[in-house]
This record gives sequence, C-alpha cells and structure tokens, in this order.
Amino acid sequence: VSRYHYPIMLGRVKLPLAPKYPRSARRRGVEGVVMLRVSLSPLGEISLVQIEKSSGDIALDQAAIKAAKQWQFYPAEHDGIVVAADVLIPVNFTLEKGR
Repeated sequence: VSRYHYPIMLGRVKLPLAPKYPRSARRRGVEGVVMLRVSLSPLGEISLVQIEKSSGDIALDQAAIKAAKQWQFYPAEHDGIVVAADVLIPVNFTLEKGR
C-alpha cells in the first residue's frame, strides 16, 4: 500500500476530541504546540500516531497523542480512490488568561 504525504484529498478529522490539558502543565503555566503525524489506513482508521515535533513538555505531548488516538477520520483520496495516508496535525495547548 502506497502512503501519500499530503495527497490530493487528505483524511480529514470527522470527530476531533479536544485533548485534556494536563493538570501539571496547567499548574506550571506551560503552553505549546505538538505536531502529530497520524497514519491512516485506506478506511480512514488510525494505524499509528507519532510526534513529528514535540512541544518540549512530555505531559502536553502525551495528552495530544491520547486525544488523537480517539479521533475519527474520513478516508484520504487520490484520484477518487481511497488510500493510506499520513496527516500532520498541530495540537495547540493555550491557557486562557485569568484562569
């Protein structure tokens, strides 16, 4: 099975669940972005979630992976045919001011 890294019609998230902000990171005032690489089967099922670029904080990285493993995707397409694909997804952790 070929893997497309940014094919014509990427697998889109159909059910994105927001990651839970880790309490330890919230207490420390840590914010960041985790760039995930999500590998999808031709059916849009997640076969692998990896960190492409760390936020620099292990708690944020782990929370992003845990949330991503619960997401559901539409299949990626190439020339109208569903294919396996890798999708890069940024997961942002930003604290609300005044909380």
